[in-house]
Amino acid sequence: MSTKLVPAIVELFNAPDTVKILATVDTHGNPHAAVRESLHLADDGTIHVLELFETSNTERNLTNALWFEHRVAILLFGKDGRQIQINGKPLKNHISGPLFLRHYT
Repeated sequence: MSTKLVPAIVELFNAPDTVKILATVDTHGNPHAAVRESLHLADDGTIHVLELFETSNTERNLTNALWFEHRVAILLFGKDGRQIQINGKPLKNHISGPLFLRHYT
């Protein structure tokens, strides 16, 4: 079940100066956090993570989280000092198709 993000979170997420950090874990439970400017909020409220390298730690961890229903976290840190953490589970991995192409181009 997904939860709709409140307007204050959407505003912070979409602010161009917000720092976005994606935290995942590997198959051994070791955490991995990375700043990701490539996090986008879709019109339906889902969060799209654009990962350029299929072999990156983040991509491997996200795939693992998808297969084994592990959780991930996103920390939003605003210019004004606001910090919000979003916790969730990946829903899909798009490697082709219209959504993939829209972001890829």
